[in-house]
Amino acid sequence: TQTLPTPTPPAGWLFQGWYTSSGTQVSNGTNLPPLLGPGPLTATLTAHYVPKADTIGVIPGAPASYCNVQVAQCPTLADALALTADPSYARHDVTILFPGAGTYDGTFTISPPADLASLTIEGDGFQNTTLDGQGAGPVFTVGSGTVAITDMTVTGGQAGAAGGGGVAVAAGANVTLAGDLISGDQATGGVGGGVWNNDGTVTVTDST
Repeated sequence: TQTLPTPTPPAGWLFQGWYTSSGTQVSNGTNLPPLLGPGPLTATLTAHYVPKADTIGVIPGAPASYCNVQVAQCPTLADALALTADPSYARHDVTILFPGAGTYDGTFTISPPADLASLTIEGDGFQNTTLDGQGAGPVFTVGSGTVAITDMTVTGGQAGAAGGGGVAVAAGANVTLAGDLISGDQATGGVGGGVWNNDGTVTVTDST
């Protein structure tokens, strides 16, 4: 048997348990040899985490079936944004969380449901989490609602005729940028290479 440590989970996550490579959960006091079979008694255990309530995790490679309110682990940011429309999140402050280092390509339109209290899209620090628009348009287009984009690098955005390479904010939207690095975005066809505010409200803190 083995006494297993309880690791400190990333912010926004809860430790679920230790699992073997075959998907068997292992707890304190588990007799490991029957699980491992014959041969050297060596096992690699993986810590599993689940999002806290009102937190949706972006987990590349996660099965599409996990992208629901109960598990709240979506393979892409677009899937996580779509999940916020579930009625269970009504009147809640919801966070979409990137739990670790990575680069995520794409352009994203954010228009939270009207009954969502607020939406935060949170990276793992601008050194670790990068959203890259790949020159296909603004990385983030915020059409409405109260939205915070935090702790990430926003790059590779290309402003359209309306403007906004990294983040384009529409009239009436309330956007906070905190702990972000907005760099490498362009406005060759419009205005606002990094951020364009079209009569919304934008608050910038600890960002470049």
